[in-house]
Amino acid sequence: MLRAAVVFGMFGSLASAEPRTCKPAGGLVVEIDQRGAKVDTSKTALYANGAWHTEVRDRGGMLARSSDGCVDADVLAGLLSDLRAATWRTTPGDACRSDSPRSTVYAWNGRVLYVERACGPVLDKVSRRVLDRITYAVHVPTLVDAKRDCTSVVCR
Repeated sequence: MLRAAVVFGMFGSLASAEPRTCKPAGGLVVEIDQRGAKVDTSKTALYANGAWHTEVRDRGGMLARSSDGCVDADVLAGLLSDLRAATWRTTPGDACRSDSPRSTVYAWNGRVLYVERACGPVLDKVSRRVLDRITYAVHVPTLVDAKRDCTSVVCR
């Protein structure tokens, strides 16, 4: 009987893996806008109180799905500190060819920090890690409908 209680306790904690939600407040802090022509797109917004909201739109621009969550205050403070400390330096990428119509625009407090394209400039490692942490924290969706064709490098 004790074994069953332990197993139930373990799976009970796994069932609560859904992100916690809260209402947006305090203004928009970070926006991640996955853009493209004739492809699925998404826009994710992170607010000053840690609330985030994502909308995914289909190729025709119709709302396909949306999701909400809330980043813990200590995680949000760390992300904002990392954003301030990042250098946001880019270097030219290797020559490549891509037919991907997709780009991702990362903005902080209304200022564009970086525009990511399949064959665009490469962001410095520290700044890239900051964007990766934010993307993970707010559950930015992976959109996989864009074709890529790179001849001299692996597509990013």
